[in-house]
Formats: sequence, structure tokens, C-alpha cells
Amino acid sequence: MLVDIVFAAGCFWGVEKYFENINGVVDVKSGYVGGNYDSPTYEDVLKYKDLSSNSSIVNHTEAVKVTFDNSKVEVGTLIKSFWELHDPTQLNQQGNDIGNNYRSAIYWTNDNQQEIANDTKNEYQQLLNSKGYGSIVTEIHPLIKFWNAEDYHQDYLKNNPAGYCPNHSTGVKFEVTQDTTKPDYEAMGAKLFGRDSHTFNVAFGKGTDPSFCDLYDKFKDTGSGVFIDKLSKVVLFETNDRFNSGTGWLSFYKTVGDSTMEIEDYSHGMVRVEVIAKESGMHLGHVFPTLDGRKRFCINASVLDFVPK
Repeated sequence: MLVDIVFAAGCFWGVEKYFENINGVVDVKSGYVGGNYDSPTYEDVLKYKDLSSNSSIVNHTEAVKVTFDNSKVEVGTLIKSFWELHDPTQLNQQGNDIGNNYRSAIYWTNDNQQEIANDTKNEYQQLLNSKGYGSIVTEIHPLIKFWNAEDYHQDYLKNNPAGYCPNHSTGVKFEVTQDTTKPDYEAMGAKLFGRDSHTFNVAFGKGTDPSFCDLYDKFKDTGSGVFIDKLSKVVLFETNDRFNSGTGWLSFYKTVGDSTMEIEDYSHGMVRVEVIAKESGMHLGHVFPTLDGRKRFCINASVLDFVPK
């Protein structure tokens, strides 16, 4: 069954992109919620962002409405992800985005969501306290009305790959319960590749193949077929989408379906978008915008296998 829940965690561009990459999420819309005036616009929420606490106007906050299939992802997973992707101890602020339109909030649509939101808030507060953080200031309210943001805000970072809207995670994580239904791909990779091998370092240490390596030469001109995840065997790329970028790494215009995830990568003093295999969690490479407005998935050959048609 499809269910909605609304999250506010600062600038909605990055929050929207984050939840779109979670398996089981069907749709994510950016919008405004929590105020007491109708038909808010982006200009409105900016105009009212510095209202005093005794104002008769209650401003809306930037938020995303997440529609998910509860047979594929549990709402608790989404709520825990919400706590982890921003700093819920910052009042009316996330990083350099300051104002009540950036306040942290959860707007629930059923009693189960309310209970889980409060329970996980208490659990996360203890984790934050252990790391020296203060009190959570997140609002938890029933959803009354969600107003869609303007069209240009929808899928903003997808449509503007060079756009910038980081999350402000504290780095504090919930304890991960081992999913016994899913293989331990890192252990599998250590056994198959060798923990000290180059391939293992690329897959789980975010390493990089040398440009124009032997596997690149082997894979750059194959016949028609697909490239699969070396561990999970999930199809990731098709030869129809491969092109020669001249960089010395395999390049593709797109991935196959939702086989990968894209997350911000701020390592080495750069702002990039990392590409990860959704099933195995292996690091694949990075994705960059092209001059013609498309994407270039720059992928390490060492983590792929080729299957001819």
C-alpha cells in the first residue's frame, strides 16, 4: 500500500534527492508545510523567515512529501534516515540556511508514524547526547496540508547536476541491525577478491582504477551486452548507453533502472556525486554533467563483469 509522510530537514532540494534514492520510495515532492496561510510561494516563506514568536503569522517550512510502498520499505527506516541526514538540534536553521523556513519537522499521517517518530526521537537523543550534542528541536505534528512547491524546485538537483545543496548530518547513526536475508557483500568481496586487493579497495574503500587500465581496454569495445555488479550480479549498465569519453574510464549516459544510488561526495576537497551499487553497496565511480546536458557515469571496470547478449 502507498503511504505518505512529510519531512523537513533544511533546504528541500537535497532532502528530496536523498529520499528518492531509497528503495521502496515511489515519489518525492518538494513543498511547504506547517504554516497558517494558504497557497505559500517560495517568495512568501523567505519573506516570513524572520518572524518573531508573537507574530500572528506562522510561516511554512521547506519540506518533502515522501510517498512509499510500505511492503517494500518500513516507515521506521525512513524516519531513522530523516534523523541521520540533518542536525535536529539546530533551531530554525541547517548550516548556513537560517530562518524558520528551514526548521526541522516530521508531519505524520497515521498513529503508527507518530509513535515511531517519538520513539526514534528519544532513541536518537540519547545517541546525540553521547556525542556532545544538545536537545532535539524537531517539531512532530499531524499533516494538515502540504503545498507543492513551484515546478522549478521539483527534482532540482536531478535537473541541475551542478547544483549544490548539502545535508548537514551530525554523523551520528542508529545501531544497524544485521539483515540476515541479505548477503554480507563486503565479506563476500573479501573472500572473492582478497581484502588487500585493488578490486576490494575500489569496491569498499572507494578506490579508483588507473586510467586506461587493462580491464578498461577489455570492456571499452565489447559487442552488445550488459555490465553487471561483480558480486550481486545485478545489471547496472547497457552497452547501448556506453560512450568513449576519452578519460580512460568506462563511461555511460545512464544506469539500468534503479540499480544504483547517487550520494554527495566531499572527499579530497572536491564536490562530486558518488555512484553506488544499490544491492551490494559497492563503490562504482562518480557521475558528472556533460556539456550537452546529459550525464557521464564514470565507472571503475574492476567492479564489473560483462555479459554478452
